[in-house]
Amino acid sequence: MKRWAKGCTGTCKGQQLARTTQRTLWRSRGAAGSRRWVVGRGQSIQKKVGKLRRLVPGGDGLTADRLFMKTAGYIMFLKLKLNLLQTLSKMYKL
Repeated sequence: MKRWAKGCTGTCKGQQLARTTQRTLWRSRGAAGSRRWVVGRGQSIQKKVGKLRRLVPGGDGLTADRLFMKTAGYIMFLKLKLNLLQTLSKMYKL
């Protein structure tokens, strides 16, 4: 649970959150001197997006914004599929 400074207002809380975010998101130099954003324990956002591309069917070659939209659709599809299988399982008492 996040602890706020005593007597802190909403603006103060937002500033504290911004500082916390700055601590966990920083820039790092790659091997070739290129810069990339690094999150958490040193895993770059680019690597996470790459993993997401491999998980989502048809995700290869999509831009990040289209990939996120496709991901949302895929999550909805999986939820629907799970609901259908649970219903069939109850019907046939499996």
